[in-house]
Amino acid sequence: MQIFLRHSSLSSKERIEISTMTYLSREDSELLREALRSYSGDCCLEIGFGYGSNLLSLRGRFNLIIGTDVQRTDGFERLGESDIDTVLADGATCFRSRMFDLVLINPPYLPSEEILDKTIDGGCGGFEVAGRLLGQALPTLRSEGKILVLLSSETSKTDFDLFCRDHGLSARLVTCRRLFLETLFVYELQRIDCIIP
Repeated sequence: MQIFLRHSSLSSKERIEISTMTYLSREDSELLREALRSYSGDCCLEIGFGYGSNLLSLRGRFNLIIGTDVQRTDGFERLGESDIDTVLADGATCFRSRMFDLVLINPPYLPSEEILDKTIDGGCGGFEVAGRLLGQALPTLRSEGKILVLLSSETSKTDFDLFCRDHGLSARLVTCRRLFLETLFVYELQRIDCIIP
C-alpha cells in the first residue's frame, strides 16, 4: 500500500512521480465524511472521489451515488463491485443539468504557481481548481441542491467569497478542524434564491 504525504519541499520531479498514487483518506476526507452524516436525497455526485470512502459512507441515504475522478485510482476497483457508479472524468461536465441533490468536492486547495500534482496543487490562491470544479458542479444541481466543498485556511477566502457572490450562492460553514499548520473548513453552498427561510 502506498501512502501519499503532503510535502511542499518535494522537487517537481518527485511531485509528478507521486501524482499517480491514490490520495488516501486523511484528515480532510474524514472531516468531509463527518459533515455528510446529515445529508440524504435522491442523487449524489462526488467530484474527485479518490479511494471512495466518502461515497461508501452515503450508501443507503441516496438512490444514485456517482463518483468521478480524473485518473484511474484504486477507488475504481474498490467501488467496482458496489452499487456506486464511477466515471473517469475531469469534473462534472459529462452530466446533464439539474441531476444532483448533493455534490461533494474535496479539491486540491494548496496555493501553487503551477499545477504539477492534481491531487494537491490548487493553483493561484489555492482556489483556481476549486473554482473550476464548483463552476462545473453548479449546472448539475437541482434547484434546491447543495454543494459541500472542503477548503483550507491556505485557500484564498477572498476568491471563494467572490465566487459565491458572482454565482448567487450562500456559503454556510458546516464544520471545521484545526490541524497543525492549517484549518480545514467544510462549506455548504446553495443558490440564494432557493433557500427556504
